[in-house]
Amino acid sequence: MLVVMLPAACSHQPPPPMVEVAGKTHMPVDFSGSWERDYSKGGDINEGLKKIYRQLSRSAQYAGTIDGRYQPLNSSSVSMGAIIASARLADSISRSDLLEIVQGNSEIRVNREEDFTLTCEFDGSTFQQTKTAFGTELCGWDGGQMVFNLALPDGLAVAHRLTISPDKQELHVATTVRAGATQTPFSVYRYYTRIEPLPSKYDCVQTLSRKRVCTIRGAPQ
Repeated sequence: MLVVMLPAACSHQPPPPMVEVAGKTHMPVDFSGSWERDYSKGGDINEGLKKIYRQLSRSAQYAGTIDGRYQPLNSSSVSMGAIIASARLADSISRSDLLEIVQGNSEIRVNREEDFTLTCEFDGSTFQQTKTAFGTELCGWDGGQMVFNLALPDGLAVAHRLTISPDKQELHVATTVRAGATQTPFSVYRYYTRIEPLPSKYDCVQTLSRKRVCTIRGAPQ
């Protein structure tokens, strides 16, 4: 039995493509604003892993036999281990509860709480590619979606795809991880709602109850 303890946050929708597509020279959607994660929405990572495990087991079962006996896990156990690792990584790199998005005519910056900022300059007709010490970054517009792709030298690929609701009040962030040891990607889906940013005189912390507690900066405790 497969048991992996991970937070609920995954959907069984097809993962976003992790390949270059034609970009746009203009800004089709404005993501700018402050966003807070909505924990009431999202699927379950464990259920997603169980579904993939069943699919791999069925594929292995019908692949053939050795000495008249089925070998249902021999060919899939390594792949499943890589998928579990991908799921853990996808969950870890998409845990930000608060996002602050700054967007101009040719650049977007997604400031993520307790994580590095996603930045893209989209001043061309195709995706913008940048080589860094970590790997190759690719970003740009895919229709009304903003896509950030990162390809690492060891075959690990990470993609973030941002979508906004028609009323501009909900932000959807799909994070997909594909490990070099497997061709099966794993996606985690986070939902955010628009919030009004508090004045800078406030200090806020996230509590265990998933609520923000704010105090006036410099006030006596």
